[in-house]
Amino acid sequence: MDASASVDCVITAAGLSSRMGQWKMMLPYGDRTILDTSIENALHFCSRVILVTGHNGEQLQQRYQPHPAITLIHNPEFKRGLFGSIQRGLAQVESEFCFIAHGDLPRIAPTTYHRLWQHRCQHPVMPSYQGEKGHPVLLPSTAIPSILAATANQQKYSMKWQLKQLQPKFVEVNDEGVLWDVDTPERYQELIKHHNANKN
Repeated sequence: MDASASVDCVITAAGLSSRMGQWKMMLPYGDRTILDTSIENALHFCSRVILVTGHNGEQLQQRYQPHPAITLIHNPEFKRGLFGSIQRGLAQVESEFCFIAHGDLPRIAPTTYHRLWQHRCQHPVMPSYQGEKGHPVLLPSTAIPSILAATANQQKYSMKWQLKQLQPKFVEVNDEGVLWDVDTPERYQELIKHHNANKN
């Protein structure tokens, strides 16, 4: 990152983890948790993480409030979907550009944040791995007002729709982790297996 630059990263951790069958954010991953690792990877590059909580928000508040580089924002309407949590986080952004990531993506390499940053422009910048698009998204702050203006029950009330309108730029990265969201028990077991194989 440029020596004088600061950049926020919105990380969502508000959902119920319904497909997992148990709350995934605090599941063990190495000597940390899935969410710990996702935050740590972002903070290797970003100056601040805006962590959006919902389900089990009090637990996350207690765990992360002491961290000086983490701002916690609670979304009481988290059951209405992910986009509302993204909006809550983006409303707190203070930097010229910001990243958007999710708490269940612990394998994103810190170098991927740097690579996307090098391509920053007035369009969203997204990573792709072998042609498949992933996370995080690098967003110019000029795009935030239109995203915040979207209201529920509209076609444009989704991040996918918003990004499409903003004509994202895709950057190929050598980081399979951009695709590795942990949504199911099977995916979690694959994650742990991969971690253990790389550790040995």
